[in-house]
Amino acid sequence: MNRNYLHLCTALILAIAVSSSGCGKKEENTPPPPSTQPGVAAPSLMGTEQRYQDILKADPNNYDALTGLGNLYYDTGRWTEAIEPYSKAVAINPKNANVIVDMGTCYYKSGQADKAVDAFKKAIEADPMHENARLNLGVVLASAKNDREGAIKAWEDLLRMRPNFTNADAVKAEIAKLRAQLEAEKAIAKGKR
Repeated sequence: MNRNYLHLCTALILAIAVSSSGCGKKEENTPPPPSTQPGVAAPSLMGTEQRYQDILKADPNNYDALTGLGNLYYDTGRWTEAIEPYSKAVAINPKNANVIVDMGTCYYKSGQADKAVDAFKKAIEADPMHENARLNLGVVLASAKNDREGAIKAWEDLLRMRPNFTNADAVKAEIAKLRAQLEAEKAIAKGKR
């Protein structure tokens, strides 16, 4: 399962099939994605959630249970709830960029854009080649922070590192769109002088 891309914002993200996941390959103990409304656990998943909770009662630092519980909450659209187990998992393994990106996505989805930006930057520190961290950083900067120059930089860095990644054309188009917006604003500002 792939949880890394944010489901949001600009034409870029709407144009590309924004999938999700960060944990690269699915952990054996992680349940399949539910076919339910976001935020509502399917009955079969409630037992899985309880199993993770039981494991964590006995071993609060069980990395697999923490990431599994975070993934379960993520997959059911329970963004705010996913942050805690992901945060604990990241404290145990601060080098797993996939989990950090998932946590960042949850921050964004729960309205915490600054924390999302911090998480994506942390994921990039852990893995400078992580394309989803760079893509999502640009998305949050453009959509939630109105930092178009920051978004352009994040996406240009992505294109330098992964020039032929799956959504490169959409990213290039979005960069061009943001550059045009910035130029139009400069022209308007210059005309007001």
